[in-house]
Amino acid sequence: MKKIILSSLLISVLFGSSCSLYWDSMIEPGFRVHHIIFQIEPDDAQILLNGRFIGEAFEFSSPESALKLKSRNHGIIIKKKGYIEEVIDLDQYPTRYITIRLTMNKDKSYVPEKKEEKPAIEKKKPEYIAKTEPIKKPIQVTPPDEQTPKHMVNIRFEIQPADSAIYINGKFWGIVPESGKIENLHLTTGTYTIHIIKPNHESVKKVITVKDQKQISITVKLEKK
Repeated sequence: MKKIILSSLLISVLFGSSCSLYWDSMIEPGFRVHHIIFQIEPDDAQILLNGRFIGEAFEFSSPESALKLKSRNHGIIIKKKGYIEEVIDLDQYPTRYITIRLTMNKDKSYVPEKKEEKPAIEKKKPEYIAKTEPIKKPIQVTPPDEQTPKHMVNIRFEIQPADSAIYINGKFWGIVPESGKIENLHLTTGTYTIHIIKPNHESVKKVITVKDQKQISITVKLEKK
């Protein structure tokens, strides 16, 4: 009985050992993974594997992020604009753990592309900016030599074009409306300088003397420059 048991154990050991040898023989001989680390300056240089872009150098700069290849039969090119292209021969490295250290040389013949700059447009400042606030109440202009006005005279304007500015004795009075007519200006007796201005037009100055009359009519037409 003991002989039978020993013989069966011996057969099972021999059979098991023959199976393990068989499966080992199925693995491809010489199969090893190559780990490639890139230490490139500049580190944003492009890595091309067999002519295809796979990433930039800094992406494969550590053992954890190393490029893994089954064999050395691959073409590796390192390139960057403004630098001389480098071709890497993996056969020159004896081990499977490869670190490629390289400082790329600048290409002296490289001419960077010039961006077209649009000329800056100078903004011209307007000669005069008219105020557009409505006149709420008539402004009474009193000559400096008369503190107590004796008589108020209505001044009637007809001015073209509209939007012209009116100054009386150097003080802004208001803007000419679209109708071109102004009938709410009252002045005391005295002498006044009326100055009418509009951009791109010839300005007009008028000197008027206000006496004891009821109304004065003034008609002005500005000519374009």
